[in-house]
Amino acid sequence: PESEVFSISSADEWNAFAERYQSIIDIDPVIEIIQLTADLTFEGTITSINIPENVTLDGNGYKITGKASALTEKNNCIPFVNENKGIIQNIFIDGFEMNVRAGDCSMLCGTNTGVIQHCGVQKSKIVIVIVEGSDMDAANVGFIVGTNKGQINHCYGACNEIEMSGSEPLSTVAISQVAINSADGFIEESFAVDCYYSSS
Repeated sequence: PESEVFSISSADEWNAFAERYQSIIDIDPVIEIIQLTADLTFEGTITSINIPENVTLDGNGYKITGKASALTEKNNCIPFVNENKGIIQNIFIDGFEMNVRAGDCSMLCGTNTGVIQHCGVQKSKIVIVIVEGSDMDAANVGFIVGTNKGQINHCYGACNEIEMSGSEPLSTVAISQVAINSADGFIEESFAVDCYYSSS
C-alpha cells in the first residue's frame, strides 16, 4: 500500500488519533508521517502515542500549549510521546503546564531510542503532586526526554521549572531542561537554559 500522511490540527484530534493509532499500525502499518498543521492547545488530558521505526512525527514548527493532568493515570506521567523509535522533529512546547504524581517524568518524550531533532520546550512547568502516604521520595524530570538512548540534535530546553504540591517533601529532585538520563545516547548541538519567569 502507499504510505499515508496523517494530519492533526487540534488537541482533540491528537487524542482521538492516539487512542486508535497503535491498533492501526499493528494491522496495516502504512502511516509514515504524522504531522501537525496548526498550533495545539490542550485542556485536561493528553493521550500518549508511541512512534515506531520508519515513522516521523513532524510538528512543522507549530506550538503546543495549554494545561493537562496525569493524576488519574496509573503510570503517573503522560508525555506526548511515550516511546520514540522513529523521528520527532519541529515540535515546540511553549508555556505548557502538566500536573503529575511524584516520580520520573518528562514532557515531550518518555524514552527515546530514535532521533529527536529541531524541537524545543520553553517556559513550561511540571507540577509534582505528592500524595500523602506515597513511598516515592524522589523525582527525575527531563523536559525534552526522560531517558535518551538515541540521538537528540539541535534541540533546546529553556526557562522550564518544576513545582512541588503536597505536604511531604521529596528527598531528591533532579531536573534537566533536555534529558535527565542520556548515558546510553547522544546529544549534539543542543542547549539548556535554567532561568525563572513570571507568567503574569
